[in-house]
Amino acid sequence: MTAVTVQPRDVTFTFTDSCNCCFLCFCCKKTYTKNDNVYVNSEGELEEFSHSKAKKSIEDAFERAKSHLFETLKYRLSLVDGSLEEFHEKAKGILESMDSLGKINIAHIDGINELMLEYLRIKTGEK
Repeated sequence: MTAVTVQPRDVTFTFTDSCNCCFLCFCCKKTYTKNDNVYVNSEGELEEFSHSKAKKSIEDAFERAKSHLFETLKYRLSLVDGSLEEFHEKAKGILESMDSLGKINIAHIDGINELMLEYLRIKTGEK
């Protein structure tokens, strides 16, 4: 008679119809359209705007998101020795649009990103 030894083994699941990666990877991130409203969190990352997360009021959440956006811009401009006032002047139209709508959408973020790229090209002398 032979003794049977039970040894723990790894169990591997293979799902052929889904992604087997963590929820933070690139393939699982939400894609936004130009008119989607977003919230800029305290780490400078975009989140889908959620009414339930807007603690007291939507206006307060908007002001927090703007504050987080400005802090992020200030930090990024400091990395390239950029002037916050100079960049603010270039982004004035985008900021006025955000204020008039009372929300931040992807079109605003795209506009700021394009201005940032243009600003960096000018600072580095690229054409």
